[in-house]
Amino acid sequence: SYLLGEEGLFKSKSGIKSTTKGATAVVTDMERFNDRFELINLADDDKLGLVLVDVEGNGDGVQESDFCFPLPFMLTSRAILYVTKQGGTDKNAFLNEMSACFSLATRVVSGLDDEASESDVPLFGTLLVVVNNVTGDLEEARKELQSWMTEEPALRLRDEEEKRAAMKRNKMRLALSRAFES
Repeated sequence: SYLLGEEGLFKSKSGIKSTTKGATAVVTDMERFNDRFELINLADDDKLGLVLVDVEGNGDGVQESDFCFPLPFMLTSRAILYVTKQGGTDKNAFLNEMSACFSLATRVVSGLDDEASESDVPLFGTLLVVVNNVTGDLEEARKELQSWMTEEPALRLRDEEEKRAAMKRNKMRLALSRAFES
């Protein structure tokens, strides 16, 4: 709703619980979007269409089944907005959700298992993370968000369990950096 400057296009409410069930799509032309954000249209077609899709949030079911529904939209999109509310998602949850999505997408696209999923071609377009309703210091919120994709120096950690967890997160980050164009 904010991106198109029109209240009520997509359901929302305060709190962490998802309000969308299924998917809601709005089709518009790029001009309407460009009026607000002054984007450059690199396509040859001046009447480029824009489809915004809001899919239900994750966490209501088994993680992989949570991504079965939005995955076709993600695979065919140039940009994916991951919207969360401050305090609604943390680094581990984000990395786990994105990694599960990447794993499922890899199997759908190539028929490969997780171990054979190395590819130089990104599966997804640009990932944009939006934190809704930031309270407190904006710079601190920005640093926290940037830490989600910043490699952790796992070898410096003394505790073996923490070291393994950091190494796992770093592996997820690497896979995600390859999965998205940017």
